[in-house]
Amino acid sequence: MTNVKRALAIAGVIALSSELYFNVFVNSFRISPAVILFPILLMTIGKQLRVMPVALFTSLCIYIFRTLILAVTGTNGASLWEMNIPAACFYVCYGFVFRALVQDRYGASPANIAWVAFTADLLSNFTEVMLREATQGNAASDFNVFTRLAIVALFRSLLVFLGMVCARWYTALLKTEEHERRYRRLFMLSTGLKSEVYLMRRNSEQIERVMGNAYRLYEELQKRGLPDDMQTMGLEIAREVHEVKKDYLRIITGLEKEISIDPASPDMSFMDLIAILEDTMHNAILKKNVDIQIVTNISYPFRLTEHYSMMSILNNLVNNAIEAIEGDKKKGTIWISEKDIGKDIVIRVRDNGPGISERHLQNIFRMGYSTKFDEKTGNIFRGVGLNGVQNIVEDQFGGVITVVSTVGEGTEFTVMIPKENLEKSGHRMTEAVLAEPGNYAPAEQRNSTDEVKEE
Repeated sequence: MTNVKRALAIAGVIALSSELYFNVFVNSFRISPAVILFPILLMTIGKQLRVMPVALFTSLCIYIFRTLILAVTGTNGASLWEMNIPAACFYVCYGFVFRALVQDRYGASPANIAWVAFTADLLSNFTEVMLREATQGNAASDFNVFTRLAIVALFRSLLVFLGMVCARWYTALLKTEEHERRYRRLFMLSTGLKSEVYLMRRNSEQIERVMGNAYRLYEELQKRGLPDDMQTMGLEIAREVHEVKKDYLRIITGLEKEISIDPASPDMSFMDLIAILEDTMHNAILKKNVDIQIVTNISYPFRLTEHYSMMSILNNLVNNAIEAIEGDKKKGTIWISEKDIGKDIVIRVRDNGPGISERHLQNIFRMGYSTKFDEKTGNIFRGVGLNGVQNIVEDQFGGVITVVSTVGEGTEFTVMIPKENLEKSGHRMTEAVLAEPGNYAPAEQRNSTDEVKEE
């Protein structure tokens, strides 16, 4: 909203609300809620505006608005243009006092604004009464009028205080909700990155094997006395794979540094994690324009440190369920349940989608296997989701994942994780990945690759 629009909005609200009034003291003197709204609007939507221009603009709008009303109702003559001059002067006086007493609107507290509102209200009202009595030829107001004006100003300043407190509370609530939305988006982004980094760590073993095999090929070519150009080609392959490995690990290290979690950071409740998952999935469902309900049943609200990894598991399983229902009847239900069965925690994700055939069911955890493709490009999806889920469940949490599916009825994934592993899961992923054969080559292979690097 531009400054002109903000000023117009304030003037319009004040002009309209000023028509809710009752007359007191002298003829045409009004008590209305507009005086309560004026300082609140100056401190909220008008905080960036200069006070005096807004006050002058409001005065002009009040004068024109009330004059038009009087003209429509049949009032005519010179009094038509004179009756509303004191009311217009009220807001000019109010703006002047407010500007003089409030030097920093960003740092002013509700109590300070209430005090300023009382002073500006009292002085502006007294000025308006004096002008009205002067234009009507009456005697000057006595002390009783001033006292009653003070009582009215005090009452309205209390309402200003309450209005300011409510406005600040509402603003804080909006900021909290916005922070929550940003946190959830960042959380889901970090979850996806951590899953990809985990798979990249696992894939690094293949790079190690290729590099070792390339150098052994070079040594074999040397032993057999094959042409130099073939030996050079074998050595170049080993050297280039070595450079690829360095860049690959550099990327992994950079990503891990950016999305790393402070070990001292607090853990997360599974209930909070489910709440984030529900919010994210509901937004995804709305974008897909499908009728899918998500039902959760959490019986054991445990806490865990590796909440990114747990979210990656649930996010993949629920997304797969949504895509299955979307591709079938576009209407269904996904059930997420969690149960304590003694030493283990069992998490189930079930849907009433189309189900998975026996032929596909036995391959869904294989790396690179996928039954989904992009209808626009025809490209087959990577097929690393469920394989990554299985790796995280087994390697990081020391658990197991199983699937049962019936064509035409739905699919259910069951994840079983030992309780003791949920708290210490933060150290399991790195140990599990690095301990696998190939992530670090044997001593003779490492020496060979070092020679490649030196040459």
